[in-house]
Amino acid sequence: MDDNIRSPLVERSLNMAVSNKDMTDSIFHSDCGSQYTSNDFRKLIKKHNLKQSMSYATFSCYGNAKCESLIGRFKVEAIYKRYDTKNMSMDAVKALVFRYFMGYWNNRRINHAMGGMPPYEKRRRYYQQMEVMKMVA
Repeated sequence: MDDNIRSPLVERSLNMAVSNKDMTDSIFHSDCGSQYTSNDFRKLIKKHNLKQSMSYATFSCYGNAKCESLIGRFKVEAIYKRYDTKNMSMDAVKALVFRYFMGYWNNRRINHAMGGMPPYEKRRRYYQQMEVMKMVA
């Protein structure tokens, strides 16, 4: 996190994600912001063999709807009427964001699109099924 959303921030974020998880065959979804369309960021996407879902042809305003929805839920559930983030230190804001997504959203918040499971449980079951499929094959 940073107090801006320029290219170096998203480049550091992508490098951190790739260093923490196998991203083989992953798709990086973003809006058409200049930080995601910069030459340096596009080179980084290519370097890590990722695909970028941003469409240059249509610039559809609906392409980023799920991410916008997630951020909107975060703001309503964790920020608005609870915290004055403008007067918080960056470390305090980072801790707030981390607690919400890692402690609540990923592990406890029910997601109806995932069959009433939180993302962690859905992912666990998916990987468990993949292991079963490997044993059968």
